[in-house]
Amino acid sequence: MSANVVFSSPYYQVVEYPELDAIELVDNVRATGAWIRGDMAAVLRSSLQDIFARQPTAEEVDEVIGGYEALMNLPVCYH
Repeated sequence: MSANVVFSSPYYQVVEYPELDAIELVDNVRATGAWIRGDMAAVLRSSLQDIFARQPTAEEVDEVIGGYEALMNLPVCYH
């Protein structure tokens, strides 16, 4: 299974898993994350494509990802 790092900042990471049609969001500060699939993943993917087309700052992308912060409640396990 392949994983593509879509975005990484000191605050958030976004990893896409194309074969699973899924996106993993990680809050680096709280060490929590979320696994998003289906319609919600499609909406996030579209939002990220729109913002990346404008060549945003990392802070602008962080703001979009921060809108999903309430979902990032699963503890992250580092290997």
